[in-house]
Amino acid sequence: MAKIREIRAENPDYGPYRIYLHLQLFQGYAGSYYLILKLCKQHNLMLKKRFHAKGVTKADTAAQASENLIQQDFSASAPNEKWLGDITEIPTADGKLYVAAILDCFDGSIVGFKMANHMRAELCSDAFTSAAKKHQALGMIFHSDRGSQVRQEVA
Repeated sequence: MAKIREIRAENPDYGPYRIYLHLQLFQGYAGSYYLILKLCKQHNLMLKKRFHAKGVTKADTAAQASENLIQQDFSASAPNEKWLGDITEIPTADGKLYVAAILDCFDGSIVGFKMANHMRAELCSDAFTSAAKKHQALGMIFHSDRGSQVRQEVA
């Protein structure tokens, strides 16, 4: 127990697993991880859980004020009723490629997408505009993760 307290004092961010690894690597410990976990719990050496903010990562009141019209109901009774949008990054040999895709909730089809070597707002707006023109969609609900590219005004 003295070794565990010593390791924890030197490394305050170490939880039971890292203490266990430290004991294995530097002290030759051959016991169980679960014993270390049990001792840490008994002697109040567990790390406090970190707070993780839910939802928007930046304090953006405009994004937080946006109403979630879909309310986790991703079903649709007709085409072009609900669309979902997102961006993904694809690493390539020549650098990063960004793809903005628009998905129709009715059948899961991709109704529009754009690719670029940047992640600026026009990537999202171009993907949405091309999908809307192609499918002549009016009045649909568009849902995204409210990322900064979707919220920006495109000049």
